[in-house]
Amino acid sequence: MRLTNEQVQRYFDDGFLLVEDVFTREELQPVLDWFEEMVDEWADRLHRAGRVSETFKGEDVYTRLASLEKAWPGAGALITQRNSMGTALANLWSSKKLLDMVEQFIGPDIYGHPISIFRSKTPDTALMTVPWHQDAGYFMEGGEGTLQPTAWIPFIDTNLRNGTLQIVRGSHKFKTVFPHRLEHEIGHPESWYLYIAEEDMPPGDRVRVDVPMGGVLWHQNMIVHRSTENLSDKVRWTCDLRYQQPGLPTGFPATTSLVPIRKSDDPDYRLDWESWISEGQEGNQSYRRLTEDNFEYSSLDSPWLVRWRKYWEEAA
Repeated sequence: MRLTNEQVQRYFDDGFLLVEDVFTREELQPVLDWFEEMVDEWADRLHRAGRVSETFKGEDVYTRLASLEKAWPGAGALITQRNSMGTALANLWSSKKLLDMVEQFIGPDIYGHPISIFRSKTPDTALMTVPWHQDAGYFMEGGEGTLQPTAWIPFIDTNLRNGTLQIVRGSHKFKTVFPHRLEHEIGHPESWYLYIAEEDMPPGDRVRVDVPMGGVLWHQNMIVHRSTENLSDKVRWTCDLRYQQPGLPTGFPATTSLVPIRKSDDPDYRLDWESWISEGQEGNQSYRRLTEDNFEYSSLDSPWLVRWRKYWEEAA
């Protein structure tokens, strides 16, 4: 799927671009099926551990995790932090439709950034409401100079009711990572989120972007944005799929490898996702691993928290 020159220019001018009607429901269904499998697995694990009295087997992908969250607060965050890349999501990550668009942003050699994830925003769950931030704030210093387009893809129509994205239009043009603070230090001890305080926010129009299912919201890693609260009765499933050119800083340690997805010198190249998932994923995201009997989901030793804790200690 190709973008118009006007759309590409809007992406660079505004820092984001909404493209509707990219995928059909049938094309997204394998990922929804994978979400259901994960919820089923964790429902059984929570039940075996005595954390919930029932598994809500008869509910669907949009309600079952919400019921688990009510029965055991933290279930939604647990599913998100599990965060291993399944084949269905990997196939979406490398779909021709997305790669044809991202090629217009960064060129024909496309690598997947290791932090490409899914999110399960359960209703009325503060821990799943993401405050104002830049994606570059979650990476190591130096990565902000690399353009890393993100495809934000919902698996339900998103709106003010169930939580969509708000973006400060043009905030990427400041070319700076604004000071980020640690949310767990302001009364959210379990939070792994960063936030930009109001006094540190850049000027600009704050735009709410409602994204219909099948649409893709492209945004840049330097744009300031947030995810609003889910006030509906259904789970808002989304994924963030990130890309960049090879040979440029990733914002992560050198041991965290990029994933080659499209190569200009090999038009027939296809990555063996099954092998990558089984062999490479643990190394890429080992700090997020959860064991069978470990239901904790705090990440207070994550690289971004270490970075900003040091920043504020030095600023004091």
